[in-house]
Order: sequence, then structure tokens, then C-alpha cells
Amino acid sequence: MGLRVCKRICPCCPPCQGTEQPDRGPSSKFYPPPAGNLPPSLPGTRGKGQGTPQVTRYKMHLTGTSGQGWAPSGQGKENPGFVPQDELDNPMRMEPQLIHEPQHPSPEQPSVGVLHPKQLSRAAKVSMYSYTARSPGGMDVQRGDRLEVIGTKGPWVLVQRETGRGPAQTCYIPKSFLADAGSLEAEDWYFGGIRRMDAKRFLLQEPNGSGSFLVWHSDASYWLSVRVEQTVRHYRITQAQGAYYLVERAAFRTLGALVLYYQQQSDGLCTRLGKPCVWLDVPRMPSLCHTAVDQLEISPNSIERIRKLGRGSFGLVWLGKWNGTTQVAIKELQVTAQSLQKSLYGEADTMWKLSHERLLKLYAVCLQVSPVFIVTEYMERGTLKRYLRDHQQNRNLELQQLMDFAAQICQGMGYMEQNLCVHRDLRAENILLSAMLSCKIGDFGLARFMDSSSIAMSADARIPIKWMAPEVFSEQRYSSKSDVWSFGVLLVEIVTYGKMPFPEITNEQYVREMLREGGTLQPPRDAPDNVSYIMNMCWRRAAPTRPTFAELERLIMDLLTFSEDVVQ
Repeated sequence: MGLRVCKRICPCCPPCQGTEQPDRGPSSKFYPPPAGNLPPSLPGTRGKGQGTPQVTRYKMHLTGTSGQGWAPSGQGKENPGFVPQDELDNPMRMEPQLIHEPQHPSPEQPSVGVLHPKQLSRAAKVSMYSYTARSPGGMDVQRGDRLEVIGTKGPWVLVQRETGRGPAQTCYIPKSFLADAGSLEAEDWYFGGIRRMDAKRFLLQEPNGSGSFLVWHSDASYWLSVRVEQTVRHYRITQAQGAYYLVERAAFRTLGALVLYYQQQSDGLCTRLGKPCVWLDVPRMPSLCHTAVDQLEISPNSIERIRKLGRGSFGLVWLGKWNGTTQVAIKELQVTAQSLQKSLYGEADTMWKLSHERLLKLYAVCLQVSPVFIVTEYMERGTLKRYLRDHQQNRNLELQQLMDFAAQICQGMGYMEQNLCVHRDLRAENILLSAMLSCKIGDFGLARFMDSSSIAMSADARIPIKWMAPEVFSEQRYSSKSDVWSFGVLLVEIVTYGKMPFPEITNEQYVREMLREGGTLQPPRDAPDNVSYIMNMCWRRAAPTRPTFAELERLIMDLLTFSEDVVQ
């Protein structure tokens, strides 16, 4: 087996034929870490940062064997989904023993859930995504290119690439596109701080298949998520005494070594790890280019309309290109009065400064033409409403996935609520989906610029009458609580796969019901009881008694149970 046998007495057991050091051949249970790939430790653990590596000795103990296979639940000390040690074929117990602490540990990693600006040193970087130059003479960057940061400009960094012939090439690239070469963040399989439902949603997208996997962190723990057919299993990675392991008998100095090991054999996992999960979404641009960081209004000549995507509440929506390089969405607004245009610029400036992963990014406005238009990031999957309607006939989406959409929307609306911003038009038509089915809230704040005379009660009215809260009709007053009311109606859209809410009543009847004292809404009959409960909370007549979006997110997350997926 390539092992050098010794006669030492281990501190934890009587004399045995253990090993002082394993042979690092294919048959060994120990795999050396890739160079420079010591991941940062999480708060509450002994190892800290990516400074001097931990010096660790691994002792193996040979035990008897019988049988091999995967147990689906409750059979392992550290991760119940693993096969017990006495059922493994030739297992070797591995106990990491810390020799000494790092001499120069780095600061602890920030707590998960708190977003911090990405800090980049001048050390060698690797591009995690391809980038096309935004101006003539610029440098295209390919995924995997090694670069050096030589300057910064807000969320953009100036990088150079040695060519070996002539002067080095340079260009500006978004900071979010780069990672330190050899770091954990540079690994294809590491997805950073995400939720368990995010990991599941990502892995279930094409072209991922059985064996696709990713590693992520949450709540001071690393997790390994693995796809098996149409299900996803989640394994907690234990970090202790400078080692990482799923079960103690197979411990490693780095996450990279752990991943490499399980790519070569399943050893108790539901399946052997295959290819890393394909990351279909590209981080959004912080601005159209590094020269437009402080530029809200742009020239109409820089925009090219390519094809019509549809018609929204405010006018036509187009797929377009900025400067012939950057794919964008163009939303026309039927705003003609000069005073309204000035107000629009002020509102757009507020929207432009908002930044959250669940909000559609506003890049620019153009007020020099008629109709005026705004430029936003383009979402290739279209609207949530269209996605739901595409599945309306088969109704083949899990309740977990439907509620995951709702939880994502609450995240974005919670951010707006904290920043005292009101949407006014929250519905499935204004929720956009990325390639990996991540939700982004669009058209926030624009409803205020619609002509009040257009609030018609006809069946084909574009104003979303059936999403409006009672106080909007009685007092013409919008607030985050009126957005909460609209969210309750959006939940109706989600559970009915995009059907028009309350089809049994007309717009006029809806308004009369809202103006009637005690008038309220009723959840759909086939809605799950716990979802109906949340709807009724959103539709409380007294606006102050409605929950906040943060409270709604917590309630919805409680519905997302993972007992069939988690192995811990």
C-alpha cells in the first residue's frame, strides 16, 4: 500500500502498526494541497488566514473492513451520509495533530452575510471571467489570464499583461472579475458566501449533471454541495486544528486537497465529484465603463437598438448595445413634461446609486430625445412572469423553488426598505431572471412618473390595479408597507404560475372592495396553508401592522426545508 510502518505509541491508543508519514502515491488517503491554496479560516476556528501554513502530522491506523456502499442517512459520526468506518473497504483513520500555530496569521475573515469591498493587492491576479474591451485599442481579457493590478478607479482596476513582445498591454477591468492567483477565490469550484438554496439552484441548471459540485460558506462553516441526478446533497466541512474534513478518517490541510481527494474516489459521498458547477452568470458591470463611473446621462448616439423585447408599463423595451460592445436593455418612458423629466433625473440618480445583487442595475439615462429612455443591465431569461407561465401547464416546479423566488425578492426589497425607497409597482412582470435563475427587481420608483389620468379601471389597463394597497386608493399614499401588500399579490402570481390574480373580480370591483371598510383579499384555494398565512399578513388593512420585508424573508426561509438534502 506504499506505507512505511512504524512502532510508535500514539497518544490516543496502544501500540499499533501506524504510519509516521504516508506515501503520497495514488493509494494513499493523504493528498498534498495545491501550492498556495490555503483557504482563509472562518471565525471561531484555530487556523487564521492565509499566512504561514499549519504544520500538521497525520497518523493513520489500519482497521478491519467489510463491505462498501453509500448510506443515505444517520450513519457517520461527523457527516451522517457517510458509510461507517467498519463498512469501508480498507479505511485508514487519519487524526490531524497540530504541531504549532502560524507565525504570522492574517486577520479573521469577516462574518458571513456582511458585504465588504473587495480588496486587491498588487500580487498576481487571475481573471475569473472573460472581458471585452469597452473602447478602441483596449485589451480583451480571457478567463484564466494572469494579470497584475497597477492602478484603481473606484470599482475598476487598471491591469497589465506581459506579452513577451514589446510593451505590456493594459486595460481597465471590474474589480469583481479578479482573484488572487492561487487563492481559494480563484478556484472554479468555490462560490463564496451563498445560501443553501442558491447552491441547489445553481447545480440544477444545465449543463451540470451528476457529480457536479461546488464549495461555499455560510454561518461560519464551509459546505460541499453535490448533484446526484435531479437532487442535491449538502455536506458540512468540519474545520478544526488546521485541518478540513467531512469525516475524521480523511482530513486535509486545505479545501483544495479535500476536493482533489473526492474527485478521485467517492469514499462515502453520494457520488464521486466530477466537474465544478458551471457559473453561467457574469458579475454585472459597476458602470458602462471606467470613464462613466460618475456619469448618469449619456449621448443617444452611443446606444444601438437591436430588437424589440416587449412593451412594459412605461413603453417599449429593447435589447441594445452601448458603444457597440456592451449588451444592455433600453426602457422607453412616455414622459413629456419638462418638470417630469427633471424629476425623473432626480429619481434616476437615486436609483443609480442603489447597489444590491437583487436589484436590476441602472447604468444611464438619456433625456435628450423623445421618448426619453433608461439603460439597464440585460437579463436573458426575461421576466419571472414569463418563466412561471412557461411552466403553467405542467406545474412542474417544486414549492421550494417557488418560495426561493419569493425569498430572493424579499432580499432586494429589504435593501430598498432600509434605504427608504418605495417601489410602487412590485409584481412578477417587474422581476427579471438571470441565466442561473437569480431574481433582480426592476422598474423600482418609476411608477410615480406615470400620468395620473391614465389610472383607468378598464380590464386592459396597464396600471397594476389589483396589486395596489387600500391606502393608495383612499389616501394616494405609497410606502414600503404598500409594497408589502403588493408582495402578497406577487405571492399569488407565484403559486398560480403567473395567472392574473383574483380573476373572478374586475378592476372596478377590486377598488370598491379596497375602499369598503374591512375589505380585504382571500388567498387562492389551492395555496399551501403556510403560504396563505404569509399572504394574509401582507394584506392587513392597517399598514403599520404589516410585516417588514426582513420579517417576510425569515418566514419564507422557514418554509425552505432541506432535510432530504442535508448530510451533516
